[in-house]
Amino acid sequence: DTLWVLDWGSTVRLEEEKRQALALLVGCLAADADDETVADVARRFGIAGQDHDVARVIRGLFNASCRRAAAEVLEEAVA
Repeated sequence: DTLWVLDWGSTVRLEEEKRQALALLVGCLAADADDETVADVARRFGIAGQDHDVARVIRGLFNASCRRAAAEVLEEAVA
């Protein structure tokens, strides 16, 4: 149960609950979920704040916007 962090060659170990929350969060971003959904899932990972603010920070961390899902950003980056 090792998570590779970008391409830095570093890994982190997450508890099963946190790993599942992070996977769900990435899935929500890829599906371009609304702010409330993204914030709700981020809270499972321990992130707090107002829905819009949390969603904006999470999308920024994953380089995804409310207009473009993370999957689209990644596809464009490797094209």
